[in-house]
Formats: sequence, structure tokens, C-alpha cells
Amino acid sequence: MVDEPVEYPMGTGTTWAPRNFNGKFVGPLRLRQALEQSTNTIAVKLMADLKPDKVISYARKMGITTLVESGTRNDRGLALALGGLTRG
Repeated sequence: MVDEPVEYPMGTGTTWAPRNFNGKFVGPLRLRQALEQSTNTIAVKLMADLKPDKVISYARKMGITTLVESGTRNDRGLALALGGLTRG
């Protein structure tokens, strides 16, 4: 996958652009490298490709029970890829 600037629509007329900790982008990376290096942009791209509902389903199968799936404040967004959880 490619570590590069990317933006996602928020539904409020604004966009969200995930950034890496160091503020830099390094270009193509193997998925394993991206996850080892905590490359935020690629984690979010992967979540966008898989869709949050599928990721939540897998998380539940792995025993994660704190995910919020309904209501106005829920975990069905791309921030889940970075650990952005409603109930931590």
C-alpha cells in the first residue's frame, strides 16, 4: 500500500486527513511494514477498503466486546483503525 496524503469526507461538508506521527509520508510499503511502523494512513486505508462493519465483526470474533455499533456516538468510523473507540 502507499503511504501518502489522503482525505475522507466526514458527512458534515468537511474532510478528515489521517496523519502519521512524524508528519511524513514514505510512499509504498508492505502491509506488514506499515503495521510494524504504525503508519496511520495505511491503517486507515485498510479500514476503508475492508469497511468498518467487517472490521467490527472480526473484532467481536476475537473477543472485543466494548465496541459501540449504534447511536450517534459509535465506533463505525475510520478512526477505529487508529484506536479511536467510544468506550476506550
